[in-house]
Amino acid sequence: MSKKTDCEICGNSTYHEVESSILIERYPFITPKNLVECSKCGARYITCSNCGSIFNRVHLALDIFQIKEKCPKCNIKNKELSDWILNFRDHN
Repeated sequence: MSKKTDCEICGNSTYHEVESSILIERYPFITPKNLVECSKCGARYITCSNCGSIFNRVHLALDIFQIKEKCPKCNIKNKELSDWILNFRDHN
């Protein structure tokens, strides 16, 4: 599965859909439909619901400052992601 954007870790451009109950439980903006894994290095990303491009690397040590609210390809804002960021900022 090509996602139009190169992996920020290894530069690969092929991904496959994965499930991670741990990531889905921890981050409400991750769903089984928007989580992919780099087929070369295993880095996981969420994809844009509009254009399908990868735009945020996700992992258990995710820092809020690493998160982009809008897809860099089509500029669509992920509402669940924006809500999570606001909630995080309100509680920290």
